[in-house]
Amino acid sequence: TNVGATITLEGNVAAELLAETPGRVVIAINQSNTNAILALAGKYQIPVKNVGVTGGDSLTINGGALSIDELRGAHTGVLEALFG
Repeated sequence: TNVGATITLEGNVAAELLAETPGRVVIAINQSNTNAILALAGKYQIPVKNVGVTGGDSLTINGGALSIDELRGAHTGVLEALFG
């Protein structure tokens, strides 16, 4: 609910964040399950990429950070402004 993340993206960051590619998913796992996920993905030839870790009270992408409170305010503020 109030968990931040630190993410590092390479290449075209806008495309990485906004591309609506079918079949692309983001999962959050306990670090102790990393090898099991990698093995399962390998078994089915599914590409896997680690983009970061969860934790903290902000979303940080390539060094730029926004607090969870700022993000929540932006989200709820826009809907309230549009729909009252």
